[in-house]
Amino acid sequence: MLGVGQRVELTIDDVAHGGTFIAKHDGAVVFVRGADIGEKVLAEITKVGPKGRSFFAEVVEILTASGNRVVAPCVYAGVCGGCDFQHLEIQHQRDLKKRVILNSLAKFAAIDESTWAHLEVQALSEFHYRTRMRYQRIPNDDFGLFQPQSHSIVLIE
Repeated sequence: MLGVGQRVELTIDDVAHGGTFIAKHDGAVVFVRGADIGEKVLAEITKVGPKGRSFFAEVVEILTASGNRVVAPCVYAGVCGGCDFQHLEIQHQRDLKKRVILNSLAKFAAIDESTWAHLEVQALSEFHYRTRMRYQRIPNDDFGLFQPQSHSIVLIE
């Protein structure tokens, strides 16, 4: 049984909604931030899901990297909850987002992904693609964003 703070080696199988990736450990699903499909990582469990059947983790070390990794252009990537895929090449980010949409249509609407497989995910630019941001004000009138799965705020410029 996995517990918070425990470190495990995982192989990433797929991408999930919400900026995480999916791995399995002893039959349990682990949602991992900061990874990529096909990578082998050392990850630390950060949260146990409902009924202890799923877990959330952060990458601590990349053991086998994918060829899609880049240096994230945002200095806050991986620290705040705003840039889930910036450690990956931009076209791969779009492919992952498409995969999330197709997986969701198949899972929740029973729509065969081949029906929509020809569609492309496009953005107006590499950045500035968001339709909203939820900035948090702190008492000294600074602003920040929440850390992933946390109420802690990361100050941003």
